[in-house]
Amino acid sequence: MDHETKDRILRAWYSLPEGCRKRPASEPELVAFEKRYGQIPQDYRWFLQACGGGTVGSEWVDGIEELGRTHEKFRAESGTPKGWTLEGVLVIGWDGAGNPYGIDHETGHVLVEDHQFRGVHEMALSFGDFLLRGLNLSKEPTNTGDPSPFAADRALEMSRGSVNEPHSLLAWISSGGIFASRLPAGADADAALDARDLARNEERCREMDESIQALLAVEGVTEQDREWIEKVAEAAFRSAWDASLGHHDLAAQVSDDMRLLAEAFLVTYRSPVVETMWAAYLAGAFPVDLDDH
Repeated sequence: MDHETKDRILRAWYSLPEGCRKRPASEPELVAFEKRYGQIPQDYRWFLQACGGGTVGSEWVDGIEELGRTHEKFRAESGTPKGWTLEGVLVIGWDGAGNPYGIDHETGHVLVEDHQFRGVHEMALSFGDFLLRGLNLSKEPTNTGDPSPFAADRALEMSRGSVNEPHSLLAWISSGGIFASRLPAGADADAALDARDLARNEERCREMDESIQALLAVEGVTEQDREWIEKVAEAAFRSAWDASLGHHDLAAQVSDDMRLLAEAFLVTYRSPVVETMWAAYLAGAFPVDLDDH
């Protein structure tokens, strides 16, 4: 990365809330890590020393305190029949679905290994590009008709259908597509949640949930499907936390909404409430009024 790019990243990074950032690494810490786990790619090494680690878009990039644990975990889970197969990659974190991602030593590409659908997919052409996109600094247009700015990252998964079909939803959230802009933060987030509560029809929501749960039971949802639903909820929480500047209650509500949408899409359940909620999130907004009138 050139000096201009680094400067842009630094200014964006230190404008993030402290809770989204880990402390920068010292040179002795970096040297100690490299002695044990191997060389750190140059741009990521700069990032560790200048920024630390933390939230980048919908992902969490490890700081020096977490990086060693990540590599021990990755090593322990590799080499078995169903273990991770990434090779020649310095793992720098785990995505919202629990998949390892990292920087290819040879190409510099940021890659992720998908344990559910198998295969290794490209997240970004470089770590610098990954940072620019995640921090909303990329000069490249992202409104191309595909809700995900990393459309090629999850080509295999997204090819299974539109984003509102099972198993495409997680790819969209994990690649940063959940919010086109910032969510309400602080007092605005509180006001949005209050308005949502006032507009909520408890009876209709209960009936909708009962209908979805009944369909899930009838269709015999697998344990893998259940795990996928939880991963959708977890990835949504992390993305909403970032977009709302760390508002826990709003992130929790978004997570609950995405869990409901995941379940609804899985059993092809349709209702005005589901459609209204989904339309709001596609537009990058937090849904407040879900009344189907």
